[in-house]
Amino acid sequence: MHGAGQSPELTPGSNYGRMVEARKLYFYAGNSVTYLPGPPGEGGRGPSVDNILRRLEIQYPNRHSVAIREKASEHVVEIKISL
Repeated sequence: MHGAGQSPELTPGSNYGRMVEARKLYFYAGNSVTYLPGPPGEGGRGPSVDNILRRLEIQYPNRHSVAIREKASEHVVEIKISL
């Protein structure tokens, strides 16, 4: 991987990746989503995600970024940390 803003390279069939380059840690994780019929849930983030975001802010204040996206059939999380 070269250049900030790019996602870590993933091998075919992989749903996660990590890399350290130029004192920056890049982490990518994704998982498939299956939506079941029925009434919609409350949605939003769970307490685990809020806990992770809080811990990143404590450990790496102003030195990290987190992107959480829902695609059509996949949830994706990308974390970048300046070491």
